[in-house]
Amino acid sequence: MVLLGMLGGIGFTMSIFIADLAFEDARLLAAAKFAVLAASALAATFALILGHTSPASPPGTSASRR
Repeated sequence: MVLLGMLGGIGFTMSIFIADLAFEDARLLAAAKFAVLAASALAATFALILGHTSPASPPGTSASRR
């Protein structure tokens, strides 16, 4: 789970970096950064909802056995 979070952080950082390289106009750069932040917040919200609504594993089983 931690690895997935770290990969998400790398993707977020690279999205901001690429937007910085792609847009010279300050308004377009601000819009791109806002879109990256909004998408990250939306993904985090969906992940939290999915985490709370998914059924728990039965007692006595570990997550690695799934």
